[in-house]
Amino acid sequence: MNHIEKLKSGLNLCILKSTSIERTSSIAITEKREYLGALIGSDTHLLNIPSEQTALALSVGSTDFPVKEIVTMSENGSSLVSPVVIKILVDYAARTGAPLKYKIVNTNGEALFETKDVRLVFPLYNPSPIPISKIKEKYSPNRAEIKIGADEISVRLKEYAILGLNRNFPLYDSASSYGTAVYTSQGNIYYAGQYSSPDKRLNLHSEMTAILSALMDNERDIIDIGVVSTKYPDSPCNMCGICRQFISEISSKLNISPNLYCFASETSEFKKWSIAEYLPDSWSSKKWQL
Repeated sequence: MNHIEKLKSGLNLCILKSTSIERTSSIAITEKREYLGALIGSDTHLLNIPSEQTALALSVGSTDFPVKEIVTMSENGSSLVSPVVIKILVDYAARTGAPLKYKIVNTNGEALFETKDVRLVFPLYNPSPIPISKIKEKYSPNRAEIKIGADEISVRLKEYAILGLNRNFPLYDSASSYGTAVYTSQGNIYYAGQYSSPDKRLNLHSEMTAILSALMDNERDIIDIGVVSTKYPDSPCNMCGICRQFISEISSKLNISPNLYCFASETSEFKKWSIAEYLPDSWSSKKWQL
C-alpha cells in the first residue's frame, strides 16, 4: 500500500466529536518502518491529539528512532500549517538531533505544504537540543498477543505496564516514568510510557499513548487498562484527572467500559475501578456521533 492509500485508510481511524471537523491522518517514517496516526478529538477540545503526534507516539512506543519524515493528509485540503503541530515536531527533533521532513497533502496526493527541515519553518522557535539516551535504543514493538485468564489479569497487566515504563519519551534521562498496558478483546496487549513535552501542555500521558497504540491498530474493544509509576513503589498510583477524562470520553465514544487497575511498582498492592467509579458524574457537552 502506498502512502496515499495508507493515509486514506488512516482517516477512518479518526475519533472526532462531530462530522464537521476535518479529518487528518499522518505517517511517521523511520529508516525501516512506518507508523500511521489519526486525529483524536476531545469533548473538551483541550485533549485533542493531532495525527502527527499520534504517529510520533507510536514510533516512540516501539523505540524506533529517529523519525525522518512526517506525511499528513488533510481530507478537505483546507488545513493550514498548525503552529502547534510545528512545535510538536520541532520538540521531537530537538531530542533526536536529526532533520525532520514534513509534508501535507490532499486526498489526491497533491502537496499543500512541504519542508525538508521542520526546524526552519518558524525561525523564532529554536529550542536548545535535548539530548537523551532513549534515542539510541533498538526497535522493539510494544504489542504482545496473549490470552489472559480472569484470575491472572492483574498480574499480567502489571507485567506489561512495567515494560511500558521504558517506552517513555522524557526530557532528561533520570526523569520519573509512568507505564500503561491495555488489553483488548482480541487478545492483544499494548504497552507504552508517557510522551513528555518541553512546555508540559502537550504531554501525552502513558494511558493515552497505550490506548492510542490499540486504537491505531483498529482494536477498539479495550477491556482492561493498568498503570504503574516509578513514583509509587509501595502504594498504588492514581490516574490524573486528564487521563480519567480522556478514558471517559473514549469509553463513551466507543461504547466500552474497561476495568481500570492502578498498581504499586514494587509491591503486589493494586486498586481496581470502573470508569464510572473513578470519574463519577463525568461532564459531556453532548452525545458523541459515530
